[in-house]
Parts: sequence; structure tokens; C-alpha cells
Amino acid sequence: MGRARPGAFRRARVEISRRRRILEAMKTEPQISDIEMAQMQARCDASTPGPWFARIERREGFSGSDFIETGAQDIEMLGATEADYDFIAHARQDIPALLREIDRLRSKDRG
Repeated sequence: MGRARPGAFRRARVEISRRRRILEAMKTEPQISDIEMAQMQARCDASTPGPWFARIERREGFSGSDFIETGAQDIEMLGATEADYDFIAHARQDIPALLREIDRLRSKDRG
């Protein structure tokens, strides 16, 4: 068996201690600040209103290119996968819902 490098045990203890502090902070401190929440909400509010839908030619059986259908002008992308289209289209509905849920939970904790 080889010998441990000098200081390896101490570095491991420091790393374990650091990880414990991070985990403790995650239990008590929000990981997303109120400012970040407001910025996310502002981006949602500034985007084209939803709902958005991924329209995938091969999945839906129409002729033409894949696009994201919005309430206004459709969005077309180059190089996006079917999963990318689905993710982006659903994010328009999912992110506002997640922000509302976070706000609800925070209000519950504060109240």
C-alpha cells in the first residue's frame, strides 16, 4: 500500500467541513434571491404571452419546418432538437408557474 500524501487527510477534513456548511446553508437560506426572482419574472413578463406550443413536423405530420407557436409571431430555430423545442415552449408556461409556487412557499414560511 502506498503512503498518503502529506496533508491529504487535512484537505479531506476541510472539504467535508465546507460541504457541510453548504448543505446547512441550503436548508435555511434561499438559493434564489428575491432580486433573481424579480428578474426572472420580468423576463417572463417581457416575452410574448403564452401558451406556447412546440410544433414538430415529423411528430405532428404536417409539411414544413419545426417551430414554436406563440400568440404572436412563431419562433423558428436552427439546430434545435425536438427536446429543445419542447423545453423552450414549455418553459413559457413552466417558469411562471414555478415562480408562483416559490412565492407561495416563501409567503407561507414568512407568515
